[in-house]
Amino acid sequence: MPRDRLFGKKTGKRNSELFCGTWNVRTLYKQGAALNLVRVAEKYKIRCIALQEVRWEDAGSSKISQTTIINGSSAQGHRLGTGFAIHESIIHMVKDFKDISPRISTLTLKTRDFQIVLINAHAPTEEKDDEEKEEFYSTLEDVMDTGVGDVKIVLGDFNAKIGKEALYRTVIGTHSLHETSNDNGMKLISFAVEKDLV
Repeated sequence: MPRDRLFGKKTGKRNSELFCGTWNVRTLYKQGAALNLVRVAEKYKIRCIALQEVRWEDAGSSKISQTTIINGSSAQGHRLGTGFAIHESIIHMVKDFKDISPRISTLTLKTRDFQIVLINAHAPTEEKDDEEKEEFYSTLEDVMDTGVGDVKIVLGDFNAKIGKEALYRTVIGTHSLHETSNDNGMKLISFAVEKDLV
C-alpha cells in the first residue's frame, strides 16, 4: 500500500508497505521451480505474489525458507492452478484463502483496521472458445460481488492485449476494437469499467 491512510483509516507507517506482485510461473511442478520462485521473491522483497499455472494437483500450503506458498488445486493433468506466495513478515495477516476454481483464488489479509481481498485470476487464452471465457468472467464477477473486504484488488494473468485507443473509447462509452487489442483485452476493460476498478 503506497499510502498511510485509506478510507480515512491509518494503514501504518510508510516503511511497512505491502508490496504485492503477480507472476505466471508456468509451472511449480518441475523440480527446483518453487525454490527459484522463493529466491526471486525474497531477493526483491516482495511480500505477496499472486501465482498462476502453479500446476500442483492438490490444494495446500508449503513453507520454503521465509515464504509460504498457498495454492488451490489444478485441473486434471497438472494444468492451471492459482495460489499465493506470502513472506513470513505478513503471514500473520492471512485470514482466509479460497480456491474458487483452477483459474481463480482469493486471499484475504486482515490489518488492524480493514481487510484486503486479493483476487487472483488467470483468464483463458485468446484461442479458447467463447463459452469458457464467459464462464471465467461470470465466476470472476460473482467473486467480486460476494467477496467481503474493505479493499478488493484484482490481479493475475488476463492474457489481454490492450491498445490505448481501445481503452479510451471504452471509458467514454464507444466499444470500438482497436487493432492493438484482442478480445480478452476488451473483456478485461469492460469488466474493470463495470466494477468501477481503477
